[in-house]
Amino acid sequence: MKSLYGLLSGPAFSISNGVAGLYFGKVSDKPHRSRLLAFAAIAWSLTSIITGSVNSLLVMSIMRFGLGVFQAATEPLIFSLIADTIPKAKLPTANSLIKAAPYAGSALSGL
Repeated sequence: MKSLYGLLSGPAFSISNGVAGLYFGKVSDKPHRSRLLAFAAIAWSLTSIITGSVNSLLVMSIMRFGLGVFQAATEPLIFSLIADTIPKAKLPTANSLIKAAPYAGSALSGL
């Protein structure tokens, strides 16, 4: 399975992430965004958990594909919800904090 990691981390994830990102960009302006975001976050977590516990290339490929889809759903939905709740003057700061959070988390995880 290690020899196929390039396939799993590349096309299996990137193609689904790119295509789903276009779809969820349109959906992010619809009602019930918070429910969709909750579903995407739970599904993202489940696909991550399952990815770490499988021995089958087929299941791993499906989970990586799903991970790309659910990860693509979160960003447009988050930015859309933030735009609705944060005053326009503070919106650039809020967006930059959301974009910086994964990097800050990665930096702090090594401590």
